[in-house]
Amino acid sequence: MEFLPLKIDGVKTYAGFWKRFLSGLIDAIIFIPAIFIFNYFIKTSIPVAILITVIQLSLYTIYSIYFNYYYGATIGKSNKII
Repeated sequence: MEFLPLKIDGVKTYAGFWKRFLSGLIDAIIFIPAIFIFNYFIKTSIPVAILITVIQLSLYTIYSIYFNYYYGATIGKSNKII
């Protein structure tokens, strides 16, 4: 996997807005099933809602750190997908 910025003909090339937007959207789609499950439990009480929110934020943070550390990019930001 190549790391950004890419050098094409000696010039640094960065991903544009739409490419970054699409990669973020792909990463968000991965979490849609978990979001629906967690939102079912959020309606029970305020302490449960706070706990679920902390869990959701932790999962996405761990996902981002893990994939960036071991693979250099998340699934959505991988050069193989976009």
